[in-house]
Formats: sequence, structure tokens, C-alpha cells
Amino acid sequence: MLEKVEQKIGLITSSEFIENTLIALFALFISTAIHELGHVLFAYAVGCPAGISHVGLITGKTAVSESCTNSQLILIALGGPLTAFIVGLIIWFFEKESKIRYLSVVLMFFSSSLQLIPLPPLDGYQAIKFGLNPAVEILLFLVTYSVFSNILIRSISK
Repeated sequence: MLEKVEQKIGLITSSEFIENTLIALFALFISTAIHELGHVLFAYAVGCPAGISHVGLITGKTAVSESCTNSQLILIALGGPLTAFIVGLIIWFFEKESKIRYLSVVLMFFSSSLQLIPLPPLDGYQAIKFGLNPAVEILLFLVTYSVFSNILIRSISK
């Protein structure tokens, strides 16, 4: 598998390395923003006031009204990762071969799959804290992670 990765990458110049790194960092920021926007959209969809209070390179924070019920908070917690996952899939399937297409995998992985791991302070843990059955949350993580993994492995295998 490493040989195939080396064939894909080939020789890379320092300017290409810097360009690719900057694009990847920008993709992380955009994926974080889309993730946080997903929390807000789900909050509005369930009738709960919310707003983005912080978006950084790989961190973000959405402020949600204290009047929300636990059921609403579960959906809001899952809204960020699921929105990022759906946007990543849309980019992956509709974008032609390009850096943007491959960076959609970054979007899917960092802003959805990793966030669904049921450990604090991640969204998966928050959903369980608000009452989601842990088995359902772990199933969501496994589904998003398996889709991401298969797309990545298939991309490397080409």
C-alpha cells in the first residue's frame, strides 16, 4: 500500500508541498466552519436559538439556548458532524479529480467521523450525555468512519 501512496505522490517540489499544506489548512478551517454551521442549522430546525461563537483552524463552538430540551440538544450535537459528512460526500461525488475532491475527505474525517467518537468534549459524547443511546451513537461513528475509510482506500488503490 505504501508503494501505491509513493506512486500517487511521486516527487514533490517544496513549492507544491507548501501550496498543498496551505490548501489543507484552509480545508480544515472551512470544514470546521461547515461543522459549526451544521449545529446552528439543526438548532434552528428543532426550534432552538443558537449561534456560532468561535471558529478556529480545528476548533469551534456553537452557543445554544439553555431552554433547549435534551432531545433537541442530541440533534444539535449530531447536526455538526452529519452536516460536514453530507457536504463532504456531495463534494466527493460531484467534484472531478482535483485537490478539492480529495480535501473533501479531510472534511468528512475531521469534522464528522472524529467528532462522533464518544469521548469528551466531542459531539458524540455530548449526544450521549443528553440521552442518546450509546449503541446508536457508536453505530453513527462506525458508519461515517467506514464510508470515509473506504473512500480513502479506494482513492489510494487507483
